[in-house]
Amino acid sequence: MKHITAVLSVLWLLTAPSALHALPAAADVQTFTLKNGLKVLVLEDHSLPTVTLQIFLRVGSRNEYPGITGVSHFLEHMMFNGAALYGPKMFDRVLENAGGATNAYTTENVTAYQDWVPKSVLPLIFAMEGDRLGTLALDEKVLENERGVVLSEYTTGYENSDYELLDAQLRAVAYQVHPYRWPIIGYEDDIRNWRRSDVLDYFRSYYGPNNALAVVVGDVTPAEVKALAERFLEPLPSRPVPRPVHLREPAQRGEKAGGGKGRLLSPAPCRLPRPGDGGHRLLRPGAPPDHPRERQNLPSLPGPGQRGETGNGNVDLSSPGPRSDPLSDLCHGCPGGDGRRHGKGDPR
Repeated sequence: MKHITAVLSVLWLLTAPSALHALPAAADVQTFTLKNGLKVLVLEDHSLPTVTLQIFLRVGSRNEYPGITGVSHFLEHMMFNGAALYGPKMFDRVLENAGGATNAYTTENVTAYQDWVPKSVLPLIFAMEGDRLGTLALDEKVLENERGVVLSEYTTGYENSDYELLDAQLRAVAYQVHPYRWPIIGYEDDIRNWRRSDVLDYFRSYYGPNNALAVVVGDVTPAEVKALAERFLEPLPSRPVPRPVHLREPAQRGEKAGGGKGRLLSPAPCRLPRPGDGGHRLLRPGAPPDHPRERQNLPSLPGPGQRGETGNGNVDLSSPGPRSDPLSDLCHGCPGGDGRRHGKGDPR
């Protein structure tokens, strides 16, 4: 009996609510905005001597147009390929040598950069993020090499999934005009043909601090974070506010379905966002679209163990309306709901 009591006591200690298990409330998040428009959220958590810094840019494949599809994802790759202080591939190496990890992902609506570091190297990661956000190199030779990496990702990963093929057919039928129609990785012809000037213009248009949100969680205080943000991120110049996505889906007048030979139907109707109001419409996926490359990636959210990866993922179709979380303002311009995707990695 004494042994049983001891075991139950240990289990109770492990499962009972405590400060370590308590979920943070919205009131626990401290917020400030730098002079250049960068908004910063800080949540203290002193349970471990570690910190995560994540920077969200309000840009994704919805901001592209035919001719440069996939450039959001490609720019995410280039953010790890050199700036003024840290050369190509150095971001990963320096951070890992300091005991940290890094990752990134691209969605239709957001591009996010994630860093996990020991508290002792927090100034380093702020310096490195300020370096690449302010002085990204986009070296021509490195750009061409990375183009090959993304093309390999397209042919060996993206084109090699029946599930993604089915999803591509569904979305090609669902969206007639909105940029959600094309895959996050882009069309192969666009990947092969965009120029350095296209990537540079895109970077200048969407990578301003006033188009970003930084989130810091861990063994920090808001005062510490503010001092580092003012030192390394506030010198970044603001940029003109990007033009919003204005394309809206026309009203759906009935069930959409692809026809013809080889028609593919799901066992049950799929539910997609109603354009404009966050509701749902019934839709069955149909035959392959005219363009053979209209396919979508459908992986899962990356974590610190997936080093140097980027990704795409599932649109959340379960909620009929927009979310009310601190990141909801990142998703203006979505055709229905918040339309956010969560990504799993593909090798950079």
